[in-house]
Amino acid sequence: MKKRNFFIPNVDNWRWERIERRYVRQMYDRSTESLVEIEGALAQLDADVSKIEQEIKGVWASANANMMLAFEGRLLDVRLERRRILNIQRKLLGVMDRLRAHLSRDVIHA
Repeated sequence: MKKRNFFIPNVDNWRWERIERRYVRQMYDRSTESLVEIEGALAQLDADVSKIEQEIKGVWASANANMMLAFEGRLLDVRLERRRILNIQRKLLGVMDRLRAHLSRDVIHA
């Protein structure tokens, strides 16, 4: 399984008063694209989980212990990758909230 990389802007040390609105808008747009990629990856992982579970159900009675361990190992890998992507999604949504708040504050004060 290939580990996926997603873009999350690091806004923790930004000095918001010195950053231009169009740069914040650009980071927000890139974050939105990354969020779409994350949702696609999660959908793919959900399909993988259901496929692996169907394979396990199909060979449950006739498989040996090593084969079942291999299936369960694959299932564990997919679930761990899904959890990692969900954590990335949660962080990205928090960053997008901060970017959105900054953009809306600029509109109000402008």
